Amino acid sequence: MIKTSYQSYGSSILVFFSADSTEEAYGKYLSFWNWNGTSSEAEYVTKNIISVWSTLEKFQGYLAQMCLNRLVKDNGSKYKGLPGGAVGDAWKLADEEFAKVGYEPFRSINSAFTEHSFGTIKAEKEDLSFQEMCVKHAYSC
Repeated sequence: MIKTSYQSYGSSILVFFSADSTEEAYGKYLSFWNWNGTSSEAEYVTKNIISVWSTLEKFQGYLAQMCLNRLVKDNGSKYKGLPGGAVGDAWKLADEEFAKVGYEPFRSINSAFTEHSFGTIKAEKEDLSFQEMCVKHAYSC
């Protein structure tokens, strides 16, 4: 069983494919890549979890294409001759599929903030401890 989830990073999202085996997770990544869900390389979070960068539009387009393929395969004759064919129904199903996709962050954004990652933009270094810097910049460290 493959579970798909994502985490938002502003205009980009990080999509996770979690599976029972490495092969299943990688197969899902290949499907995602082949149907233009992403153009980035897969990163292994763990042995059975792959993360990949995408955008919300590409992710929803991928889901719509998968739903369109399913509709045409199962009910192809139903849509034959209709203007737009099964595209409208595919997007409705894609919206339903997207609602099932979990928002489960595997990476904590705050974990990227360490005492070495703050830096300054002025020549004078502020004489603040790491905890004071966290408070000043409103990060929970």
